[in-house]
Amino acid sequence: MVTHTLKTNVQEWICAISLFLISGPYFVWNNGLSLLAQFVVLALFVFSPLFSKNWLTLQKNTFFPFLLLLCFYLLAAIRHSGNESGALYYAIFPIIFLSNPTILNGSYEKFIKLLAVLLIPSILFYLLITFSHINLSYNLITPLNAFKPGLYKQYPFLVMDDTGTSLFISRFCGLFDEPGVIGSLAGLILLVKNYNLKNPYLIPIFVAGILSFSFYFYCVSAFFLIMNIKSKSIRFSIFIIAIAIFYLYQINDLQLLIFNRFTIEDGRVVGDSRTSLYFATWFSNFRFSKEYFLGLGSGSNLILNNGGASYKDIIVNYGIIMFIMYIMAYIVLAFRYRNNLKHFILTSFVIISFIYQRPFITDMFLAISFLYCIYHKSVVITCRCYNQK
Repeated sequence: MVTHTLKTNVQEWICAISLFLISGPYFVWNNGLSLLAQFVVLALFVFSPLFSKNWLTLQKNTFFPFLLLLCFYLLAAIRHSGNESGALYYAIFPIIFLSNPTILNGSYEKFIKLLAVLLIPSILFYLLITFSHINLSYNLITPLNAFKPGLYKQYPFLVMDDTGTSLFISRFCGLFDEPGVIGSLAGLILLVKNYNLKNPYLIPIFVAGILSFSFYFYCVSAFFLIMNIKSKSIRFSIFIIAIAIFYLYQINDLQLLIFNRFTIEDGRVVGDSRTSLYFATWFSNFRFSKEYFLGLGSGSNLILNNGGASYKDIIVNYGIIMFIMYIMAYIVLAFRYRNNLKHFILTSFVIISFIYQRPFITDMFLAISFLYCIYHKSVVITCRCYNQK
């Protein structure tokens, strides 16, 4: 068991700060800070004995999932259509899955604290700008995504889309380029933490999730309530939420931002807008082709599903066989590190639902977030047992 010495604590904070940088806040857009932070995280995982496992004797809990992920990323590297450095990145990506669960958990816990503290001024500036007539100075910056039209208004600890809408209330982006980023991240963290709002660090994350008006955040929150319906406090919370919905539904902006997104049009949930209608039709036919099994090659989704983000992108690029390998690796790992059946269901749900709408297989921050979801309960219980001894 790794003890939390001063050296370990410092390394965890370095990793936490690096995680924040690779999560994509506005001040790393269009510069090399995010890439540098990724190298720092990899270096900590590889060269520090406190972070890495014994490479020659992988634990039985991780050997099979690691083997699946190793095969997946090596095949992805072979099929990579870009430059050699991109293929090399695919090949070394599995190093992340050799990280020490206890230290990874400690690093991510510190990342959550850092995120929560920075969200406080972000939320305050958002409320001030949205609900007051005070004109604050800002800078115009280019988007993270080069294909996205328009610019962003950059305030202290906050960015807002400058494209403009007819709505009085705007969706909260925080420090990120899309409301869905902070909404999805808030949902993941709160689900892992059982929405324990007695923890002061989770309050700004919860508020950020609500203000993002993220369809994913509300779906994750509803799933958590359903899974905990037997709790008296949950039943009371549902009662309060029902009353709040009744009154909030009267606000026109909120009808468009929240409630209308749960309606069904043309056989699809309005909020589930990760693909275009054209791509959905094309993919229905693609399922019956031989390319469905092995994919069309990396980057094909950028042509066929331009502007979208769906799990179908992985299948288009690499095929259903590799997609199953990718999903199975995480599910097997979640099963082997499960605390109980409920923990396994919640962990599997958050990972599968995340991949459903954010299929970024080389996003280091996303992979580490998944591992945090898997390890968290197991690591906390192990540490408690260790401390009691």
